[in-house]
Amino acid sequence: MRAIICILLLVSQPLTGILAPFYQSQSEIEAILDNQELQECLGTTYPITSLVQNQKGWLVSNELYKVQVYVKYEYDGKLGPANFTVTFDCPKKSRNHHGP
Repeated sequence: MRAIICILLLVSQPLTGILAPFYQSQSEIEAILDNQELQECLGTTYPITSLVQNQKGWLVSNELYKVQVYVKYEYDGKLGPANFTVTFDCPKKSRNHHGP
């Protein structure tokens, strides 16, 4: 009887987000780096120097610019990795840039 109750409790819970946080963040990073908009925001002259997760998503920086990337999840109740979209804020000059 306990086994049936445990199974019912497990089945009644949302199954989205079962993927381990490490692999979910890996998916987010890959989606950001593969997005053409990141290249448009930061340019291709300088390498990425920082990729930091924050409350909004990720802050990506190079020597000249930093851009906030928002991660929005779309929960559909399916088992496995959660679906999400990434959107990019306008790039801002990095504080450590001392050029023209």
